[in-house]
Amino acid sequence: MSFANSFIYQYLKNIYLRTKVYLAPEQEVDRCYFKSYGKHCNLKDPHNLIEKIYWTELHGDTTLWTLCADKYRVREYIKEKGLIDYMPQLYGHWDRVNDIDFDPLPDSFVIKSNNGCGTVHVVHDKHHCNIKRLKKELNKWMAIPYGWSNAQLHYLRIKPCIVAEQLLSNDYSDISPGSLVDFKVWCINGKPEYILVVFDRTNEDHRIEIFDTEWNYHPEFIKPRLRKEEASFKKPDCLNDILELSKVISEPFPEIRVDFYIVNKKPVIGELTFTAGYGNCTEEFFVKMGEEVELNR
Repeated sequence: MSFANSFIYQYLKNIYLRTKVYLAPEQEVDRCYFKSYGKHCNLKDPHNLIEKIYWTELHGDTTLWTLCADKYRVREYIKEKGLIDYMPQLYGHWDRVNDIDFDPLPDSFVIKSNNGCGTVHVVHDKHHCNIKRLKKELNKWMAIPYGWSNAQLHYLRIKPCIVAEQLLSNDYSDISPGSLVDFKVWCINGKPEYILVVFDRTNEDHRIEIFDTEWNYHPEFIKPRLRKEEASFKKPDCLNDILELSKVISEPFPEIRVDFYIVNKKPVIGELTFTAGYGNCTEEFFVKMGEEVELNR
């Protein structure tokens, strides 16, 4: 599919989803849930973590979700917590793609939208980068709102912009040569519960491992197509730091996933996620965590 045809398809799909979610957001949540688990999502009496997340999305106050899911404005929250030094260096942000001046940027950087999923472009050398093509891609990201799919409504309140940040080095190039490794700490009621390690990403797939906070491996929580009986990752030297940072960041929320990278053996905050994708983990995993979520928080 050509770039133009792909854009038209995404644009029309967005219009369809916007209409559907505006009229009945519960149906869009149920569509995605049924696709993963073969049964309907219980939003009237939620039990597992996914049901409770979407109950909160549809009925709770998600104002702080919007701030923290914004990949630019999340820095306000992290700074308030006294942890801004744990974030990648910010080179700039722009409300319009045509306002981006690439000359002051370093030779290598990461450029992304602040309100999407997967809308990230790694520039290893800007002198060999097709800037015209890159701007076209950035404009596409800005043109299509993120959040209608799966009724992730808190994203729709984010004012879109483009962000350029430091390109981080890869401490795990021997295990995941093509991508950085994400250490995703899922926290319940301000307490870290499990760490999802996502690595070896490609455009088509990725690998995942799940550990508890003592770094015991739990392959039973991973869907069979991604499950591997032996873990690839040893306990990171900075695990205690990651867990302590997660406690501080997650304190106000009944649930949140705090994503980290490890660079030069030190944690770097990636992003904060509230409606994380759930297609990789078993329903038993989300039932176990959902039992602990206090919706009255």
